[in-house]
Amino acid sequence: PMIRILIADDHAIVRAGLKQFIADQPDMEVAGEAATGAEAVQLVRSAEFDVVLLDISMPDRNGIDTLKTLKQVRPGLPILMLSGYAEDQYAVNLLRAGAAGYLNKEAAATQLVGAVRTVVRGRKFVSPALAQILADGVTGNAARAYATLSDALAGARRVRGGARLWMLTRLAEFSIVLGEDERAERHFKEAL
Repeated sequence: PMIRILIADDHAIVRAGLKQFIADQPDMEVAGEAATGAEAVQLVRSAEFDVVLLDISMPDRNGIDTLKTLKQVRPGLPILMLSGYAEDQYAVNLLRAGAAGYLNKEAAATQLVGAVRTVVRGRKFVSPALAQILADGVTGNAARAYATLSDALAGARRVRGGARLWMLTRLAEFSIVLGEDERAERHFKEAL
């Protein structure tokens, strides 16, 4: 059976790129497209989809609000969140809010396809980078958590605003745990 996908993203070029990836898969099809959160909700109410690819920043309402509404309309429908931001605080909050997974828009097509297959089977998808951050946070491995987050921040060219602030604050906290007070101070200053 075909995996029916709804793509909800306000950028036509992003939708076109995602459609191209999906078209290469013999068992997947784009069954609907939405340019706003409201359109996504309307489509999910009126048609059957197996998975939704939902952009975190839609023009009419934010991704979390759209996610929550979609989960009310169809509680069992897996929703993969797409974002231009690095894996950061959004990912954890979105998983808590009911997202089936979180994917950076710059992720490879193979990762997108793998994520769709994972969530359609009823499992959560987290990227290797996010899995590492979560695991290090749980096991209390501050040194590795610091290194992973530091690499993520360095590699994420577009991390701004709240996401950047969150990452710098975490880096400062890990530095304190590691007894690196000067480094912690530097991160806190950068966050201000």
